[in-house]
Amino acid sequence: MSSDSAPETALRLAMVAAGLPEPLANAQATGESQDGRVLDLGEPDLHWPEWKVVLEHDGPTHLDRAQQSRDIARGDRRMAAG
Repeated sequence: MSSDSAPETALRLAMVAAGLPEPLANAQATGESQDGRVLDLGEPDLHWPEWKVVLEHDGPTHLDRAQQSRDIARGDRRMAAG
């Protein structure tokens, strides 16, 4: 998959240049809560599922309060999944 924006591409290229393996880009991520529920973790900008690591580039659209609320909820789901 490819990045959705030039800043996401720059972030991906910087991670690879730093020696990390190529991440998944904008691929659906799921996890499991401590009580065994499957959690929808969204589509992170960059994702290394084997390490349970995601990176997000929050551009100008993330300055909106409603989007920030969605971002926080998504972050909470990701934290719950470890």
